[in-house]
Amino acid sequence: DLTLAFFLFLMIDREVLLEYGVDTLAEVLVEGLSRVKRCTNEGRALMSLDLQVLINGLRHLAPHRLASNLHIVEAYIKVLSAFHVRMQVRSLNVFGI
Repeated sequence: DLTLAFFLFLMIDREVLLEYGVDTLAEVLVEGLSRVKRCTNEGRALMSLDLQVLINGLRHLAPHRLASNLHIVEAYIKVLSAFHVRMQVRSLNVFGI
């Protein structure tokens, strides 16, 4: 049936577009976060919270695996947080605190 074939084509096309869009969004977020010069621990916590809200919103629009493409952004924020904590500890050690 032509109608069924067209509907399936639209569904496949929609998934491909959503996947491309979410991948691009993840790239843009990591790029933007990488340009942040200074950020507090509270700021990084808010970044993580905002990202979780975005992921939860995407789950309503896209299949679960698409929202999971944003976990690279979450990993970047965690690495950034760990790096800053490490640098703070290193600064304290240098000053003998």
